[in-house]
Amino acid sequence: MDKYHHGNLRAALLKAAFHLAAKMENFTLREVARRAGVSHNAPYRHFRNKDDLIAALATESFHQMLAFVRAAVAEVPTPPDRLRAAARAYLHFALKNPSRFNIMFHSTFDRHAYPDYVAAYTESLVLVFELLQAHENLNVDPDTATELVWASVHGITGLGMAARLREGSPENLELLIDAAVQTLLQGMRSLS
Repeated sequence: MDKYHHGNLRAALLKAAFHLAAKMENFTLREVARRAGVSHNAPYRHFRNKDDLIAALATESFHQMLAFVRAAVAEVPTPPDRLRAAARAYLHFALKNPSRFNIMFHSTFDRHAYPDYVAAYTESLVLVFELLQAHENLNVDPDTATELVWASVHGITGLGMAARLREGSPENLELLIDAAVQTLLQGMRSLS
């Protein structure tokens, strides 16, 4: 199996690795190469080690999530509805892509060693920050407000996916997300 010339080797390797990582299997780059139908040395043309590959998957997943959220808020007119639409889109992305969500947040690679991952994660926070900037009279530091909203939406999403909430249907999780966003916005306005 000496297939170094594989059209888009990087994409093929990421796809093969995703299927292994989605099952939370302990896999090797050799196994990824076998699944992708390439030489066992081929992954090293793009990735130094397994962490590089997982970091690339997590980064790719953040980009997909961001595109999904941006599309959800593109046509929504009012700031509260835009924030709510973003929060719901985050939830729906996670529910539709639980393996990607898991790779994004629960993989064990050193996140700070991968600038592309940090940039994708930061871009997600910037989107929340920008959505909150459209709200007037928030009496909380913008960075704190961003982290409050992110943590709340992420927590509800994660707990819902783990079936740790009383009512875990997507519809009920949406209602909980809506209530969290509304409560946080009201609370941040009432602080003096």
